[in-house]
Amino acid sequence: MEFSEIEVAIEAEIEKHRPTLPEILWHYTSSSALLGIVTTNSLWLSDYRFLNDSSEINYGIGLFKRASVQFLETTKIESHRRILTRLILELDRGLEWLRAYICSFCAIDDSINHWRFYASPGSEPLSIGFSSLRLKKLDWNPFRTRLFPIIYDLRIQKQLVELAISGFLNSQECRNYHNEGSATLERINFELFVLICCDLCIQFKNPGFATESEWRLFTRFGLERGAESELCYRTSGSGLVPYLRFSPAVGLVPICQLMLGPRISGDLQMAAHTSLLLQKEYYEVDVRRSELPLRS
Repeated sequence: MEFSEIEVAIEAEIEKHRPTLPEILWHYTSSSALLGIVTTNSLWLSDYRFLNDSSEINYGIGLFKRASVQFLETTKIESHRRILTRLILELDRGLEWLRAYICSFCAIDDSINHWRFYASPGSEPLSIGFSSLRLKKLDWNPFRTRLFPIIYDLRIQKQLVELAISGFLNSQECRNYHNEGSATLERINFELFVLICCDLCIQFKNPGFATESEWRLFTRFGLERGAESELCYRTSGSGLVPYLRFSPAVGLVPICQLMLGPRISGDLQMAAHTSLLLQKEYYEVDVRRSELPLRS
């Protein structure tokens, strides 16, 4: 089995459990972020390490490490034991050079939890509705992206992790190591497999967050060069946040609806947001207010 076949097998298994792509995906944010999006005609994909819960990928890596230990404790094949021992070390090292950038969306259009926790501090919250199909199919510059739902089910997460590790142990490189007594572990491309692991981990979250119904637009860098020169920076409550700016190769960012949050009131704000969208040539965006109460 080649590493590309491992990715195909993982994707086929994910497809069995993937929910239907909603017509609209919602990005809970602020008026200032909306202004940035429509003014630059771009989405900002932030470095995952600087987001609200930077431990997210550690959660997935932890699943891989625990599964590797279980394989290690049960196998009687000495070559597999050496491979798994090295893999556990490489999974930790992978976090040092992995660079993943994401923009988060929600399948729920008017969520009280998102109004409370995902709007920018000090700014009136709103939610931008994007055409899901266009988000998925657009040719984004400067790098290729993927759109996927977060997997919260622990049973499915473990199944995918075990599938990946089994595929790795049965890969041609690992079989060569097993069959050739003089072969060294350096002939196994651990770094490439760790990238496959990290791509999967980006799709995992602790089951306790399942009510978020999150989808992600994602790009990842690891061994390759090139992203650094494209980096931009924004400020947050904790300091600087690196991000990449993605623009459609043709046309506008696919905004189709706009919902003003519970704290935004009055016809003037409705008129101001509508006017902004019209000025930026978003002529058919439905602007409305949230119907949920939200205490300050």
